[in-house]
Amino acid sequence: MEREENKSLINEVFSWSLQKILNKDIFKERIRTIPEKFWSVDEYLNCFVPHLLEETRTELCSSLGSLSKAPVFYIRSVEARTIKETSRRSNHFNISLKGVDVERNNTIYEPKCGDLIALTEAGRPRSVNDLNPLVLAYVFSVEDETHFSVHCSVSISIDERFPFGSGGNMSLIKSVLQANTEDTDHSVSSRTWGNNVTDIIRSTNLNASQESAVLSCLETRSFSEKTSVKLIWGPPGTGKTKTVATLLFALLNLGCKTVVCAPTNTAVVGVASRLLASVKESSPPGHSTYGLGNIVLSGNRVRMGIDSKNNDLDVFLEHRISKLSKLSLLLSGWELSLSSFIDFLEKAESNYKAYVLSSEKKKGEDKRSFLESFGEFVKKMFYGSSQEFCLQNACIIFCTASGASQMTVERTGSIELLVVDEAAQLKECESVAALQLQGLRHVVLIGDELQLPAMVQSEVCEKAKFGRSLFERLVLLGHNKHLLDVQYRMHPSISLFPNMEFYGGKISDAAIVKERGYQKRFLQGNMLVLSRSSTWDLGKKSLVMGIVLRTWLRSLETKTKMSVGVISPYKGQIRAIQERIGDKYNNVSDQLFTLNVRSVDGFQGGEEDVIIISTVRSNGNGKIGFLSNHQRANVALTRARHCLWVVGNERTLTMSGSVWTKLVRDSKRRGCFYDAIDDKNLRDAMNDAMLKVDMSDVYSSFGSLSIRRGRMNA
Repeated sequence: MEREENKSLINEVFSWSLQKILNKDIFKERIRTIPEKFWSVDEYLNCFVPHLLEETRTELCSSLGSLSKAPVFYIRSVEARTIKETSRRSNHFNISLKGVDVERNNTIYEPKCGDLIALTEAGRPRSVNDLNPLVLAYVFSVEDETHFSVHCSVSISIDERFPFGSGGNMSLIKSVLQANTEDTDHSVSSRTWGNNVTDIIRSTNLNASQESAVLSCLETRSFSEKTSVKLIWGPPGTGKTKTVATLLFALLNLGCKTVVCAPTNTAVVGVASRLLASVKESSPPGHSTYGLGNIVLSGNRVRMGIDSKNNDLDVFLEHRISKLSKLSLLLSGWELSLSSFIDFLEKAESNYKAYVLSSEKKKGEDKRSFLESFGEFVKKMFYGSSQEFCLQNACIIFCTASGASQMTVERTGSIELLVVDEAAQLKECESVAALQLQGLRHVVLIGDELQLPAMVQSEVCEKAKFGRSLFERLVLLGHNKHLLDVQYRMHPSISLFPNMEFYGGKISDAAIVKERGYQKRFLQGNMLVLSRSSTWDLGKKSLVMGIVLRTWLRSLETKTKMSVGVISPYKGQIRAIQERIGDKYNNVSDQLFTLNVRSVDGFQGGEEDVIIISTVRSNGNGKIGFLSNHQRANVALTRARHCLWVVGNERTLTMSGSVWTKLVRDSKRRGCFYDAIDDKNLRDAMNDAMLKVDMSDVYSSFGSLSIRRGRMNA
């Protein structure tokens, strides 16, 4: 391997010039399509490197392109940060920011761990040339919104390797290189796991496929001499999160040391919240926090949206450490570790003196600076030991996939099992760090490769399958995946088409979505495809506005809670719709009505009572852009609970030769196809929205508009 490929990722990026970042062909010749099979661990770990470099370069280039609009901050002070490490040269600095942005209409930068920032003496840069020579810094620690620490690109050595394969546990990685060679499925009874686990599974009322998935994952622990990878396939609305939470609750009761990760902070918090709810529900009255010491949530507090009112605060690592630092013995079992903390405090001074000698502290410091440094040393050492104490004594540790790389054996102890939620949305190279957790023997991947994968910015990387997940590759190699086969989200008339088109009719509708009580008072679940023969985009927006307005008025009239989502594949269309809507629907005091306008990608994992899809494109050659992607179409068509509208041009959709062609034909066959020009109610709705008439007038126009038995009646 060439020396250039032996650098760490951050040092590689730090070595780039502006010309290299702007050169879209710089890594083009090194990128190859990622194979499905790998013949060695080295081949597996190294194949992602050029793609990762190109993806990073593309994102940096994109950021430089919008430089004048980028978040800005002004530095108050910079001081060198002393790091206890080898004599290898490095540049770490503590940065203090000014509290107010002196320029108007500019976004103030809020530092977050993992950010890559550019430093300049030229004030706010107006062009890329203002950053030449380029000085980059990596944010690795944040104290608050105005104080953080960075690793700077100036005078950095480049002798570190990429994190791929730098030690760690290789035994499990070897099991994902090739096709599955043996059947790892075993039938197992819940009685094998004792009364606690049996009671847990029974209490959650899992369906047969969910229970089988949980028991199959638990069964892997019986084969401690082998490694295993389990795939749980969770199509839309099939109770994936409930299944994962039940599995984790069982593992918690079995004392199985488990790391749980997901692609985003939001996804991590989501699954952690479900487990916490299960634990608290099973706790004795008045003891809702009993046993929470065995659960730890690690990550960025701001990005995870954790505040003082959040239930997840009880298990958040930083909050737990702050409690521990005050010696508040709130959780059972910590009393036994008091002696270790007393020992730490008694030896703090001697340890600090040793630290001073080893770091060759400069002479001539006064007593004040010595006391400040000693205080920082104690704080740092206490924080580190408290963190290790929490992680090593936890049974279930939640973190992002990138955070798993920090779960070293020194910090957490040996890990037995890894659970990856939303695994099909995670680039395979992002899974590598988690797969190397020390002691790891078993992995459970939960996801759906038929929905959207991870986003890839670089076109050349996209074509080379850099966005493909480990979940999808293992499916392609023939690994068994356990299907969750009952959906609890969509009205049967909504689920019918995507079930047949994407899942071959393998998904059943739960009894609850078939019941009459599942339907809203003025909505049926029939899929409605509304088509315009005109190419007038404003008309489409107005039709969307009209449907939103009608639903809002009906919600107020019937005092029925209603959530509406508007989906469009293009950011420009989303902005246009948001500007038209404004905040008129956010002023309902009793929160009867909620409205979300997002992209298809932004709606993945979400659901609403009513979904309105604006397909945007209107042409005679069938070009529908992003919507031609099969996975994106799947996500768009499976978000609605009670009612789904598709607004688009009949000719464009029909000629696209895609899933949307089949959708138009299916809607016509089922009598759910309408033309916005010919249908009076739809035409009136569109006209009212375009004219922006007074709400009282609009109410009279829409008062009798409703959906009954799949028809629009006046």
